[in-house]
Amino acid sequence: MYEVSFWVKVKVLFQRILGNLSFIIIGIIVILLLKFYFRFKILDHQKHKAFYRNIIKKNKPILICSNHLTMIDSVILQYAFGSYFFYLFHFNAFPWNVPAQEVFAKNVFAKMFLFLVKCIPIDRKGSLEYHEKMLNQIKYILMLKEPFIIFPEGGRSRKGIFDLENITYGVGRIVYDLKDIEVLCVYLRGNKQKSFTNLPEKDSEFYISYKIITPITTEKKRLAAERDLALQIGHTIKQLEEEYFHSLSN
Repeated sequence: MYEVSFWVKVKVLFQRILGNLSFIIIGIIVILLLKFYFRFKILDHQKHKAFYRNIIKKNKPILICSNHLTMIDSVILQYAFGSYFFYLFHFNAFPWNVPAQEVFAKNVFAKMFLFLVKCIPIDRKGSLEYHEKMLNQIKYILMLKEPFIIFPEGGRSRKGIFDLENITYGVGRIVYDLKDIEVLCVYLRGNKQKSFTNLPEKDSEFYISYKIITPITTEKKRLAAERDLALQIGHTIKQLEEEYFHSLSN
């Protein structure tokens, strides 16, 4: 299963409290940037927000797994699924995520910002023991019934499409240990996105599709079970991607 220290629990508590307070300002700044500087639009935005509010009402652990093409995919997903006031008054619904430490946490100011927006920077080159501790922290947060965004590919796809061959089995380990968990598989893509980039182009319109699954495995050995669960998630995202490209050809 999983174990976290007392200090990790205290840290998570402070992140939630301070993050909620700082969201009054940070939330407005981010939304203004997305809407008026980048001029991003979410297709069927109201539908996505209504859908997310309904799944939050279930009060169950929700793991959000998405494809990954830009550095701010998690921000776009957060923006797509909730409004400023919804997150302000339901900060438990604002999803956590795990940005790459070497990319996003290069100085003390970046680390402070990440702390306030419910991020847990991860060193992708860390030891197995380190990654086990990070996974345990993610499981703990999920058991608090707060959603968590993870990109199963482990980084931005260099192929420009969902890279099923490069999927990591961390999501499978999380689902294996947390039996009563729902996985929200998401496919996200801007209309100007050709391959992986640092940022989406300005004036992009984002297509989002999703499917909730509850992965179950019949594998007896843990490693095989984790792999099976991760691949179920990966295949669902891949199916959503295929449906997207099929819609473009019609």
